[in-house]
Amino acid sequence: MTEPQTSSSTTYHPYHLVKTLHGHTDSVLAVDFLPDTQTLVSGGYDHTVKLWHVPSGENIRTLLGHKDAVVTVAASPDGKYVASGSADQTIKVWDVASGAEVFTLEEHMDSVLSLAFSPDSQVLASSGSDCTVRLWNLVTGYEIRTISGHGDTVPCVAIDPDGQILASGSSDCTIKLWQLKTGKELATLTGHHNSVLALAFVPAISNGGDRLPQLVSGSYDNSIKLWHLELEASGAIGTSPLVQTLTGHDDSVLAIAVTSDGKQIISSSSDQTIKVWDLSSGAELNLLKGHSSSVISLAISGDDRTIASGSSDKTINIWQA
Repeated sequence: MTEPQTSSSTTYHPYHLVKTLHGHTDSVLAVDFLPDTQTLVSGGYDHTVKLWHVPSGENIRTLLGHKDAVVTVAASPDGKYVASGSADQTIKVWDVASGAEVFTLEEHMDSVLSLAFSPDSQVLASSGSDCTVRLWNLVTGYEIRTISGHGDTVPCVAIDPDGQILASGSSDCTIKLWQLKTGKELATLTGHHNSVLALAFVPAISNGGDRLPQLVSGSYDNSIKLWHLELEASGAIGTSPLVQTLTGHDDSVLAIAVTSDGKQIISSSSDQTIKVWDLSSGAELNLLKGHSSSVISLAISGDDRTIASGSSDKTINIWQA
């Protein structure tokens, strides 16, 4: 493990492996923390969704119903629901308290690859191998709209913390930004040289009095890119939003997470490692090794103290600061 570095303003506390969760019988493709920071949801190639009590490592519940690999999971910000997207072309929304299936959403025409909740937990965004992004009303269970524009598979979606902007990353090497409320395209970001596999928004920062959303992307081209998304009066995104490119992974960047204070980026890769980066300087702070295969999925708890990583080695590793 690399020696931790410190930024000029804060002392960085490195993460260490504290626990390994066993229970999935095949690759762990997705993980996400519930807002309580104690509960983790995971999805796997074994067709299951699992809920875990992180402090004890106990598998609280296994949710069955998907007929193929569970590729993506997301927990609602209000903590009431988890959503799972599958290669069976469906999305299932589950009640956390009871484990009951609330909705099955069935409009995608191919594998569902990514999910993101709006901050108010009322809207779910999904993307898939059918090259579309879809928005769903979680009160009614009906589709709000289908957003088209990418020329290839859409492996990832994210919604900004203010619930205004939807980002989608595609195998066409682009990132598109959309107005969440209307579906209007705001911008296309270019710079990656291969599929965009992961996206995460950063909490807004102050810059000369303006609040600028920031977006982090990870790609099959092994790089991580940081974008500043300055909104113009017209609603469009300003020019030249690419700020920084981080390199250091030896293989594809498969998952991205950002700490709630906006100070660190966490990335996982096919090179079997997890890296923690200082967002302001781009310096590598922490190198985490513990998986024996690709680290496919990644999540950080709301208090920034715990990282969960899922791997094709069938395990989930828990890392704590």
